[in-house]
Amino acid sequence: MADANCVTIAEHNHARFALNTHAEIYRNASIVVGARDLVRDGGMTQARFEQVRKAAGLGTTSHGLLVDADLQGSMKILEVIVIDWLHSLFQEGAMSIEVFDMLDAGKAGGLTRERVRAHVGSWAFPRHFQSKGNQLARFFDNYRADRMDSKRVIVGGASEQYVLYPLIRHLVDTEVTDPAFANNVESFRAACRVVDVIKLTKTRQIDIRSAKGLLLESIQEFLLKHKRAYGVERMRPKHHWLFDMACTAFRRQMPLDMFITERLHLRVKPEAELVRNTTAYERSSLALVLCTQLYELEQGHLHAGLRGRVVQFPRSRSALCADALVCSGLCVGTDDIVFYLESAGCVLACLLDDGELLVLVEELLLVARATAQTSKWRLTTTRALWKASELNLAHAWREEGGGCITVIRI
Repeated sequence: MADANCVTIAEHNHARFALNTHAEIYRNASIVVGARDLVRDGGMTQARFEQVRKAAGLGTTSHGLLVDADLQGSMKILEVIVIDWLHSLFQEGAMSIEVFDMLDAGKAGGLTRERVRAHVGSWAFPRHFQSKGNQLARFFDNYRADRMDSKRVIVGGASEQYVLYPLIRHLVDTEVTDPAFANNVESFRAACRVVDVIKLTKTRQIDIRSAKGLLLESIQEFLLKHKRAYGVERMRPKHHWLFDMACTAFRRQMPLDMFITERLHLRVKPEAELVRNTTAYERSSLALVLCTQLYELEQGHLHAGLRGRVVQFPRSRSALCADALVCSGLCVGTDDIVFYLESAGCVLACLLDDGELLVLVEELLLVARATAQTSKWRLTTTRALWKASELNLAHAWREEGGGCITVIRI
């Protein structure tokens, strides 16, 4: 821009941005509402209003929270708002664009739609999201691919794209070796690093204090490398939102995101569909939901423990055995690949012994490290008991020739 003090949403240096105060945000909201009223009364054109709205960075209405006088006096918006990283990256966001651009550029190097579809469909996933993982190849069927080509962005659910990106990274790391695509690959890897930092924080592999600095650093590196590869034409407001996400996502000493509310309606839907009392539908539905949740609390479904059919473990009087367990939010099932520190194993059974959750695994022998996130292992006959509280799940894996297994870990 002509003014050296002004920057656009494509700016990669976070230090060049000045954070609005609460008063400035409320004032901008009032300006937008006032401009909207002028449009209604014929005192401002729609085109001019759009300029005002973009300058303010808000799309509030006269009934919005930001212009409520009572809330303005009691709520500090910057201290309560959280920019969701999942949707900023994956709901036609920065990562959705990055994956599409990488695959689009890779077509010249042999990454055809059919090749990508076959690659994505070749992986197995942890038990608790196996059914969804098996559907990921449908991202590249003809119908969805045509929509993606039209929008020039990966189209699909945010949570599914979250599972998809490491598979695409493995494909890029192992098959895109032409120096002509170096800038594209560097931009894509930098984008993956942003998501990696968040995921490593969610799985407690790095602490919150370290994550804050790493996240901001990785965002700046990503935006710089994206501009180097594609210019600024493909950048959207969600690219800039990543900075706001970095400032708000860890505010409560944990990576807050829409996973805590995204599918909250599914707790109500099964019970609400049973209700036929339309004269008191809401009260009847909520009563049934309350009963269901009380029952689940009594049964311990929301607490750590074994899941499914529980039996006595052979040759042990104290241990119980099941096909799955939940521990500190981690869901583990039989046949899953798990990591204990730098060791890997295939889960044979889940145990509860003297109040401690354990997994019985068949250990894997490391053969080679293919990339920074991918390694090749071979099954052994050695068995071990690992503490469930110290495990991390593999993201995905697939069987290779010679009895080896390729494992993706983040």
